[in-house]
Amino acid sequence: IPFFLCSITIQDVVYVIDCGRIKVTDYDPRQNTSTLTAILVSKANAAQRSGRAGRVQPGICYHLFPSYVYNNVMSDFLQPEMLRVRLEDLLGLGRVKSFLINCLDSPSEDAISKTLIFLRQIQALKLIKSETSNFNTSHSIKSHEKSHKVNRKSLREFSEAVKKDVNAFGVDSLDPNCIHLDSTDEDDDELTPLGVHLANFPLDPQCAKLLIFGALFGCLEPILAVASCLTFRDPFEVPLEKQQEADRCRIELSQNSLSDHWVFATVIQSYQGLNSQMERHQFCRRYFLNERTIRDIIRLMNDYAQLLYERRYIATPKPNDSNANCNQWNINLFRAIMCAALYPNIVKVDPRFTKEGKPKVPVIMACPSEGRANIHPSSVNSKIQPTEPIWMVYFTKTKLESGSYPSIFDSTVISLRPLLFFSGNIEISKSHFLYAFISKFLLGFTEMHGWTVGTEV
Repeated sequence: IPFFLCSITIQDVVYVIDCGRIKVTDYDPRQNTSTLTAILVSKANAAQRSGRAGRVQPGICYHLFPSYVYNNVMSDFLQPEMLRVRLEDLLGLGRVKSFLINCLDSPSEDAISKTLIFLRQIQALKLIKSETSNFNTSHSIKSHEKSHKVNRKSLREFSEAVKKDVNAFGVDSLDPNCIHLDSTDEDDDELTPLGVHLANFPLDPQCAKLLIFGALFGCLEPILAVASCLTFRDPFEVPLEKQQEADRCRIELSQNSLSDHWVFATVIQSYQGLNSQMERHQFCRRYFLNERTIRDIIRLMNDYAQLLYERRYIATPKPNDSNANCNQWNINLFRAIMCAALYPNIVKVDPRFTKEGKPKVPVIMACPSEGRANIHPSSVNSKIQPTEPIWMVYFTKTKLESGSYPSIFDSTVISLRPLLFFSGNIEISKSHFLYAFISKFLLGFTEMHGWTVGTEV
């Protein structure tokens, strides 16, 4: 945080130079992407910056913008943070939509809708009041009761209606576009059993889910390292002139895992495995690591282990407990846990080839409604050249420049099996072929002889 935004008084500051710009994080719900952009400061920011000089002695503040901009262009205050960030941390507040709409500065309908859909996708919320209607035929089933018995009855009636339509008109007579399962017009969501667990953690829902799965599957210490790095900061500190050398170090630490998250686990494990302070210092210098950040990450890992212990997920508050780490270095299980926790943050990497058969830069596609993305150059997967479609999960996707594709800073390559097992609902579409979709991606299709990998919608 810049010192001029803090309540710290530095007595010998006499001059302040205000550039008139500030970098803020904004959230675009349509692309489900955070953007980091430099914008004009507000009048309140300018006043706060000028206040850093002249606190205990005379001082001068130089504002590098004309008075016309100050008087006619600048807003009085920056946009409230609630309108600029994702809203998933509101999990556990009950009726989320009603709460947000009644705020003094309520977020947009798009942001609220995206939040509710996301919380349903990670199975933290479930819609207990649903409506299914508007088939091409006259069948319409409405359920306004909230008991499980009535819901089961409605499903049976829906199934019978579908069977009648199939018998009379064939499968194609049903228009799947008329069935709306993700409506957010109603505010009748309740926490699922998983949602109750996630709401008990003072963390982002995906990071809380990561900790729970790490404890349940006996892969605690690596997952604690990943969660701490994702919620705190990247331990790497790279000079501009040493970027390529630092990239090689990351790849070495990845141990051919094709995972930035595995790099975090390897860094912490390697650092703690060294005996002397000198060895640890040399290790950090060799791999461009900030040793103070690593120590903070280890303290955060202990705090997260304490949270898990207090909630009885693990038997002891020690991150390196042997019973909680029986699958500590099982990389395939690690990938499955990352997929379970970070879904629906998935991307598909489609290979491309020239006419001569040489590989080109692959196409990286997030959920089709979110569009394309790029892998950030600092990632171990930035230069990946697959020969067939592959899948990745990620935690951070940020748009750095206007007009560019969003950049994914951390990613892990996963196989299709954990994606099918740990993802949300699998949508089936029937015609001459049987198609399966997850998050609007076409996973595969079949006629009689099993699944074939397809392409995104």
